[in-house]
Amino acid sequence: MAKSLDVHPKMHADQAFQAVARQCVERFRRHLPELRQNWDAEALHQARVGLRQLSAVFSLFRPMIADAAFPALRDRVKAAARILGEARDLDIVLAASRRPDLPALRGVVSSMRSRAYAGATQRLEDAGNRHLAEDLLDWIDHGAWLSRHKDARHRCIRAFAARRLDRMWRKFGMRAGHLETLAPRPRHKVRIAAKKLRYGFEFMAPLAKSAKARGRRNALIGMLREMQDALGTLNDVRMERQLAADLVQEGRAVAFAAGQLIGAQEVRTAPLLRRAAKAGRRLRGKKPFWR
Repeated sequence: MAKSLDVHPKMHADQAFQAVARQCVERFRRHLPELRQNWDAEALHQARVGLRQLSAVFSLFRPMIADAAFPALRDRVKAAARILGEARDLDIVLAASRRPDLPALRGVVSSMRSRAYAGATQRLEDAGNRHLAEDLLDWIDHGAWLSRHKDARHRCIRAFAARRLDRMWRKFGMRAGHLETLAPRPRHKVRIAAKKLRYGFEFMAPLAKSAKARGRRNALIGMLREMQDALGTLNDVRMERQLAADLVQEGRAVAFAAGQLIGAQEVRTAPLLRRAAKAGRRLRGKKPFWR
């Protein structure tokens, strides 16, 4: 679970934003040296999580933090997350290809992964990304947003977050109610929305005042995680299918191995979709913990 640092219900909204946003940026920055030096999969994963969490924080606090610099910073965060995501996808395929009967596929994917990591680290050193963490921290502490939206900034975080979580919760409920009929790409968007909502719940966890509210909070986070995991595996299958099409030119042995991997994953599609849809239905009937 994402830690909420020093967030407490009586804190001002701007103070809460600074606390959780700094944590996300520091998580990203802390893992960059190991990623650059060792192409470490866990370091890449943790750096990417930091950026994904920051995107969730941006969504939660957007009415308060939107200033002239915000759109460009948000786009830079998304771009850096995509760079890391391309390498992360190959880590997932490489892990799945470690079956003893898939050596041809494993060798090709391993080479692709090395090239992806080299490209990712290089692109993170490019002018637009090299100082991303420092630019974000400077904006969080000194940005123009601190002189705007005074009413929102000085509002108690409980009141501010409750209104924002209400809105995010309603929008998510409308998206998550028809998972079984959605095409893969819209379904992936539901997964992203679930992830953002879960991060928001985790960061605002102290808003649960009573033991009953804390129980509801933990149940909501658990169901969102279950839905997210199931949809994540479904997205992995989609990504592996796309990769298999690209690998046809690598020869019959590699293409055949990719087909075997996809076949093994495809049989899990229907159960995973049912699991995700069930979690979505259960979520729609749950009461919020933040009020």
